[in-house]
Amino acid sequence: MSDAYQEGRAAFQKGLKLENNPYSENSEQRKRWEEGWEEAMMEADLKRPTPCTGERPRPGT
Repeated sequence: MSDAYQEGRAAFQKGLKLENNPYSENSEQRKRWEEGWEEAMMEADLKRPTPCTGERPRPGT
């Protein structure tokens, strides 16, 4: 199952959209792929400067 998770992370990093999930609806692999994709997206958001200040947001703020 962790392969699907890693594939999802890699898909986000390659610029693929969440809709590009290759796994069947309602499958555990689809869920894990989405979890990997979403986690990679959240990590990327934390690294992106905020538009107002140019500073990076601090986790938990």
